[in-house]
Amino acid sequence: MTNPQPTDTPWANAPGQGPLVRTFATGATRDVDASKLDYEGFFSPLVMERFAQYMHGKRKLADGSLRDGDNWQKGMPRDSYMKSGFRHFFDWWTIHRGWKKIALEPLEVALCGLLFNVSGYLHEVIKSRLDAEAWVEAVRDEVAREQAAREGGEQLELPLTGGADLRGLAAREAGDTTFVGQVGPAGLSAVRGREGE
Repeated sequence: MTNPQPTDTPWANAPGQGPLVRTFATGATRDVDASKLDYEGFFSPLVMERFAQYMHGKRKLADGSLRDGDNWQKGMPRDSYMKSGFRHFFDWWTIHRGWKKIALEPLEVALCGLLFNVSGYLHEVIKSRLDAEAWVEAVRDEVAREQAAREGGEQLELPLTGGADLRGLAAREAGDTTFVGQVGPAGLSAVRGREGE
């Protein structure tokens, strides 16, 4: 059974723009999905299944037990992903250049290994970014609370999340010019360290 295809609709966002609502042959309607992430289209079921087979094969431990499928998400050093990924890339490259006999692993295994290491590295990068954003947001919240207390004539001693220099940075970003603080190398290093850069 094929999915009903949307028909033209009279609803439009503005002249020259596309419709806001799709109407299917059944009469059902829903909004357009042009601005939504197309997970179904971006991923290949063939690749996903082969990668899952590869990952399942890596779950078995020396004692015969199986580790959880998401065990790698507990965290690994980026260097380990880089070094392993480079080895898999080297086999991919070797096979691509026609030297299959000297590759240490078959092409599909090399590609799955590379995909794992790229995914793991990206996972760590995103985790670091989200941690850094949450940390900076916490500093900004502290600055906002302190500013509100000052405006109310209160004295408020805050537990500094990242140091006075970063608190000063957050204050200036929030438009607070009454806070005297310097953003020095230590503060910037702390930010970069939390972002993983």
